[in-house]
Amino acid sequence: MSEYTKLVCLRTSIEGHPTLGEVFYINDDVEITARGNEILHYLYQKGMDEKIAWIAASINEFEDLVNISIEEDPRCLSSNYCFYESLKAIREAVLCGINGQYHASYAVLRPALELLLRHVYFKKKDNHIQYKWTETGKEKESFGFGKLRAFFKKSYYPYFNNLDLDIKKKYKMLCSYSHTPYLNESVSKQSGTNDARLISKEMVNRWVKDFEDITLIVLKVLITVYPEIVHPFNITNKFGLNRVDGVFADCFNYLPITAVFDESTLNDLKKNSNKSDDIIRLKQAYSEKEDLKLEEVTRKDNSTNGNRLKDVKKIEHTDLSDLTWIAEIAEIKGMMRATKEALCYNRLIDKISLDLVEK
Repeated sequence: MSEYTKLVCLRTSIEGHPTLGEVFYINDDVEITARGNEILHYLYQKGMDEKIAWIAASINEFEDLVNISIEEDPRCLSSNYCFYESLKAIREAVLCGINGQYHASYAVLRPALELLLRHVYFKKKDNHIQYKWTETGKEKESFGFGKLRAFFKKSYYPYFNNLDLDIKKKYKMLCSYSHTPYLNESVSKQSGTNDARLISKEMVNRWVKDFEDITLIVLKVLITVYPEIVHPFNITNKFGLNRVDGVFADCFNYLPITAVFDESTLNDLKKNSNKSDDIIRLKQAYSEKEDLKLEEVTRKDNSTNGNRLKDVKKIEHTDLSDLTWIAEIAEIKGMMRATKEALCYNRLIDKISLDLVEK
């Protein structure tokens, strides 16, 4: 048995921005050193943490969109293993970077990108190949950049120009750094000092830029695979609080992305993804589902906050705004996220701890 903890932050505005501690659920007292606190202060002072925080917040929202395809093979529960491992690696990379351990941060960013790409690859391939590798480490299907590029072109619509080339460039950099970094890649050269006790602003700036570039690639890949993120629906309007997991995105999933990309880019993403068969089917399924009435939502509610619903007054027509039920939705999201992750690792949950934040 095990305990799983999830932080669910439901934002209704992009005014202000999340902190790195918030989006990565960092325990400052345990995980951040004195040096790390100085680096964090520098990042906050310069506003260098904002873009990273919004990218990370956007990536976190895809936890609602990864789904489990139930099959006879019980190993199907681990089908999103690479996705969760990638998120964990990104978190470790940011902790290492904040604490000034740049060698370690770059080393962990490489498997973070590899695991994410493998998750994408497995989504379109024979699951049993993935299950065999996940369970035993055998039959690992290797893929060079040429094979990966051909796969992307065949399997996914190119929502972002030159994304494959961006992946190649950054992955090459991470591989070079992991194996034999040349002089200009050296942390010692970038730092400008051989005293590791000192905080090098030059090295902090370089690490922030590289971390931002790599996590932005991760976000772009996820949008390419899950374009429904840019087509948010009022799920409460159709399904009440018995939300359908892994199918529809909602306003909370979508909002962080609006702080990362400009309006023109988002409009292009929506326009281009409208051509996708998956999006067409999704919109059709949503439109064919009848709207619920207020009493149907309250009757179907099974959350521990049910008493709160008694105080909700009549809502005009059937426009059941997600904002009305924000506390209940946060709880449901947290429970589903924790459950899916635990099942992925073949863990039985003894306790789920939820930190629910409304902003």
